[in-house]
Amino acid sequence: MIERVVGPAATVLACLLFVAAFQLQTAPLSPQSLANRHFANTADYTTAISELKRVWPPLYPSVLWAAEAVGVPLHLANALLFFLTLAVLYPLGRRVAPEVNPAWAIALYAAAGFNAFNLHQLVAEALLVPLALGVLVYTARCVEHGRDRDYACLCALLAACCLTRYFALAWLVPLVGLTLALRGVRSTRARVMRAAAVVAVACGPAALWMLHARATTGFFTGMERFVPRGFEAQTSLLGNISHIARTFFLDFFAPRFDASHASLAVGSADPLALAVAAGVLSLCVWCAVVAIRSEAPDAGNTSGALSLVLPGLSVGYVAVLLLVWTVGNNDPIHSRFLYPSYVFFLLGGMHLYSHVKTAHMNTRGAATRPFQALYALLLASQAGGTLLAIGSAGGGA
Repeated sequence: MIERVVGPAATVLACLLFVAAFQLQTAPLSPQSLANRHFANTADYTTAISELKRVWPPLYPSVLWAAEAVGVPLHLANALLFFLTLAVLYPLGRRVAPEVNPAWAIALYAAAGFNAFNLHQLVAEALLVPLALGVLVYTARCVEHGRDRDYACLCALLAACCLTRYFALAWLVPLVGLTLALRGVRSTRARVMRAAAVVAVACGPAALWMLHARATTGFFTGMERFVPRGFEAQTSLLGNISHIARTFFLDFFAPRFDASHASLAVGSADPLALAVAAGVLSLCVWCAVVAIRSEAPDAGNTSGALSLVLPGLSVGYVAVLLLVWTVGNNDPIHSRFLYPSYVFFLLGGMHLYSHVKTAHMNTRGAATRPFQALYALLLASQAGGTLLAIGSAGGGA
């Protein structure tokens, strides 16, 4: 009974913390944010599309254009998308981790400092996250039931992801296709055919957009992404690995510091952040050992799909990002590019915790203790870091 009150209360407080941090963001808008703002402020949609020059997929700037058209302030558009994400997280949390109150997970995610920093910028990751969560929902439904309407919704959401970020073509599409081919209630042949159909339909709109870009600009993505730029050393394999590690460190262990390009260049050896990192990593190892030793009853196709999809959405995202950024010549990795994976790391942790609680139904105390300690440490560090960032921004205002 207490948990039913305290969990939602923690969620509300975390949401208020996000609102305060979001309103105090003062960093200059990035070049892509400025381009998206210009798109949204263009009165004629056809003109806006033509000026985009196919450099980026059209869905996110189109959402901003629609928001501007109906009178929603642009600086609030991403905040609304964030609250949509939290709304999706509640039923999805129930599905992914039936033994866990999703309010606790939402509280941790909402309190995280990286949200306000990333959502302040008008970039497509704000839309990709809720869309990718929807893809997870309908992938699980397709595996569990195999209904035509679920496949139709999955195709629509996956196509929307591809029209939001080209990266979805290398990350989400192969992952969903593989999951549908390997898991489900149909025969192997039927699963493979359905998976191929979903991939083809989902890639169709983005393929047409890219073909038109090729015809009008000479490049499938509207620009040459392999020409040497001024930061080759930062986008080499070792440079990308270094940026990923430093971004994770700042975003998860030092949330009062933004993992921007400038912060990553300076670096941080904050003693408190190092202590938090040591504690979190130690508890993660303990949780992994407990989870490996826990044998829960088989939950059927859905559980098998989640065991495949959740690592692909979190760890797999980072692996594909590293590959694409090393092969191409993109901007140096910082918080924005890793941001879409964070919610899936959270869901993966919830899934493991629920698995352990199910496996130790009668003796939960010892088995669940490391997960509870890990959650408490993460929540305290994220909320505390966000509060410190708010205090610093408020004091400087």
